[in-house]
Amino acid sequence: MGIFSNEKWGWIARNLLFAAAALLAVVLAASFFLAVITKHDKVIELPDFQGMTLEEAQMEAASIGVRVDVRDSIYTSEVERGCVFIQNPSAGSAVKEGRRVLLTMNAHTARRVRVPNIVDLTLYEAEARLVAAGLVLGAVEYVPASHDRVISQLYNGSEIRAGRMLDAGSGISVQVGQISEDMVSAAESTRGGAGSAEDVGKAAGETPAADDDVEIDF
Repeated sequence: MGIFSNEKWGWIARNLLFAAAALLAVVLAASFFLAVITKHDKVIELPDFQGMTLEEAQMEAASIGVRVDVRDSIYTSEVERGCVFIQNPSAGSAVKEGRRVLLTMNAHTARRVRVPNIVDLTLYEAEARLVAAGLVLGAVEYVPASHDRVISQLYNGSEIRAGRMLDAGSGISVQVGQISEDMVSAAESTRGGAGSAEDVGKAAGETPAADDDVEIDF
């Protein structure tokens, strides 16, 4: 008789098979739970939340398995008031389920800003001053003048004085002087050479200042 009988070998084989089956079950269970916890290899493409209200963004996010939180609010004319302006991560990003998406909302109420005085500034200077005040440069109209500076500032077609309060982002239109070639030519003809600013002003029809030294005969 051998060291182990057939019955003994059968018992060992059964136990080895049981142990292997148990080990395989543990590995499979661990893999399953790990996949559930980490959402392994499952990604979601984020939609574009811009232009949605917060409620609409929350409903859309819940339907795909992500969540949204408001990070900040600003005022802009690019989207409707009370709607999403910026999202992070951006639309089209691949994220895991449960990812938090941060939203920047457009405020319901616009910030009020004071209109600066931009008359007599160059167009470049005027635009810089408007932007610094929270406004934007609107339409630019060029009119004949003896200089190339801002002549008037307008809002909705009417002149607006400095100090008025407007919604941030409002557009201020301007009329800017433009020295025409005819004016320069007329001034040059008057002087017989290069026209000065005074000469161009005369050509534009501007009345020169009175000279105190001029003697008038009666």
